[in-house]
Amino acid sequence: MKDLENKSLPLKAKIIIGVPVYNEEKYIVKTLQSIKNQTCTDFKVLISDNCSTDRSGEIILSEIAGDSRFYYFRQGKNSGGSGNWNFILNNIECEYVSVIGAHDTLEKDFIKILTKALDKDSEISLAGSYVREFNDNNELDFILKFNEFNYADNNPKVRLLSILSNSNKCAIVNHFIRFEFLRNLLPLPVSRGPDVALLALLNYKGIFYIYPAVLYNARGLYNRSASYAERLSGKVQNNYYIYYLLIKFVLYVLNRIFYSLDIPYSKKLHLLGSIIILFIKQFLILIGALLYRPQTKTLIKLLYRKKFADIENLVAKIQRGKSVKK
Repeated sequence: MKDLENKSLPLKAKIIIGVPVYNEEKYIVKTLQSIKNQTCTDFKVLISDNCSTDRSGEIILSEIAGDSRFYYFRQGKNSGGSGNWNFILNNIECEYVSVIGAHDTLEKDFIKILTKALDKDSEISLAGSYVREFNDNNELDFILKFNEFNYADNNPKVRLLSILSNSNKCAIVNHFIRFEFLRNLLPLPVSRGPDVALLALLNYKGIFYIYPAVLYNARGLYNRSASYAERLSGKVQNNYYIYYLLIKFVLYVLNRIFYSLDIPYSKKLHLLGSIIILFIKQFLILIGALLYRPQTKTLIKLLYRKKFADIENLVAKIQRGKSVKK
């Protein structure tokens, strides 16, 4: 284990695991143990503690003591989820990177199987697997197989639109990414759905490989004290900040289409038009679905009272197909 100073960065290795952490004392030990128990041992780990207020740092330092593959850095202030991801991705040099949740765990062949797939095909931008997701009570919620994605279609536009159409199923972002394809998509935005935007652009650049078995175990953590906006930005935000995040999402996607994709300008404009049409369709479908759901009355009340954090949770539950109390 090495407690990093700035002079130790960037961290260099062929394979790097990033672990952004904020107040994960309850789960972080199992996460780190699952990394240490990998059958592939030739990798490095960069842990970025986003100024946790619990015992996360103390637990991490104890757990990784004596293992030279692990590097720990504690931020001076909470920079939010996107900021913590950006710190990791801006301070590494590697071929393959996986940024995993500090409350998630890996199956023992996670690194071995997925990096082998990337080694075999240079056209693969991301190598992932099925994801087993648990709820707050440690009960199996569902298994994500990502069958909804056209992630290996020959048409890159089809792949990109497929990701944007399934924005609530993006746990695959925690798998292995070819860093060469990722580099000019940084920094990630402090926006609504930065993982969705990143995946869509990565899938435009290359195909995804999905190993047909579970190699990643995710924890849903649906009941959190901090709002989505606060988790992203690291600060308490007003009720209207979520609209700013949506605007930032759109601006990031547009910016990266024009400046990070090596395609003719005419194709960029055509792609932009397709994305706008998709967003309009999704908005109309959501409105139509809400009109025929029992949650609609609840949603209207929350809008009237400007309870935006509660609206966020309600929409998430609707997307997962779960009933809520009215």
